[in-house]
This record gives sequence, structure tokens and C-alpha cells, in this order.
Amino acid sequence: MIQTVQRQATGAPPTRWRGYRLLRVGPDLWRVCARDGIVVGHLARAETGAYEARRFRPAARRFESIGSFWSVDEALETLHHAR
Repeated sequence: MIQTVQRQATGAPPTRWRGYRLLRVGPDLWRVCARDGIVVGHLARAETGAYEARRFRPAARRFESIGSFWSVDEALETLHHAR
């Protein structure tokens, strides 16, 4: 589940999580996609440098914040376990 840290071609922040793709959809916003292409959520970088993990809730038809984290890896881990 963990791999070498590398910056992705999408301009995404580096991460150790394997099996997720970060696609830039805004200046400080990335769509998190699973290996099968399913959108898992979003990561948003705040002015403070923290990353907010947002999970899509189909019943509410919107993204809801599930926490703010100081590292991309912590935010991705939370999205992974929120599936």
C-alpha cells in the first residue's frame, strides 16, 4: 500500500499511497480517483498549508469535509478508510 514518494505529472503533491491518482481540478484542489477510476473524494489545500479531505456523499449529492490534515498521506488514509 505504501510506495516511494514521487511527484505526479498532474502537479499533485507527493504521496506514498499507491492505487490512487490525484488529478488537479483547481489551483489548490485535486480529485482523488481509485485505480478503477471511481472518484473517492477531493483534497483541497488551505492557505494554512493543511489539506482538507472531502468525501462524496451520494445521498446528499455533495462533497462533505471529513477532516483537515497536515500531510497528503494522512488525508488520503482518511479517504481510504472512509470508503
